Amino acid sequence: MLPHVLFNFRTANRVGFPITSGLQLHYDADALTTFTRNASNDVSQWRDRSGNGRHAGQATSNQQPKYTLNALGGKSAVVHDGSNDFMLMGDGTLSFLNTSSMTVVCIVNRPDTPINKWIIGGQGGVARTNLQIGYTSATNFKFGFGSDDLNAIIPNVAAGTPEMFIMTYDSLTQEKVLRRNKLEEATGAGTGSISSMTGQALCRYLSAFANISIGEIAIFNRVLSAAEITTVETSLAIKWQVS
Repeated sequence: MLPHVLFNFRTANRVGFPITSGLQLHYDADALTTFTRNASNDVSQWRDRSGNGRHAGQATSNQQPKYTLNALGGKSAVVHDGSNDFMLMGDGTLSFLNTSSMTVVCIVNRPDTPINKWIIGGQGGVARTNLQIGYTSATNFKFGFGSDDLNAIIPNVAAGTPEMFIMTYDSLTQEKVLRRNKLEEATGAGTGSISSMTGQALCRYLSAFANISIGEIAIFNRVLSAAEITTVETSLAIKWQVS
């Protein structure tokens, strides 16, 4: 059977991300035409809506996540099985973040048994060479650079609950901030910026895989202002039914 290939010629007619200045990468599961998928809805490519061509991809068929209807807040999501599914983010280096400030936005479903379940992770084994974002336990969430991390205590909610995380890092002040569902959960100072990343992927960190449904990922190479964060949170909370 021929692959069911979906091109993104209609995505211009869909609502884009609410803030675009500095937007470097944007995956949106609600934009149906940004996927290449087969008849079983296995996803081989998730196209970047930022215009920078940093598409997420997985060529190995048995490691491809599934495009799934009504999987997150009443909308479609990319569902990873936690066994071996992952998608490489562009060329895996996220080089646009090297020594840079950043804002990272993630819309996901809370996984069951959320112990070391990573939304984003890489293969770097040295401090500040690995962007790692995800759950370390049911009540702890990490925004890390690989041994230079910010940990937040978060509520223990039911599996399948839509959650919105917004994380910022200021390369001038070294301040990291982690927000969940419109609330600031943690702040702290790092010891340096991130660089030399490799193997950066969705739902894989080193050799660990995550059973997480992803609705939307956006990454900026700057810290969004408080007003911009409010705009993003208000828009995405409505879109993905985050409470």
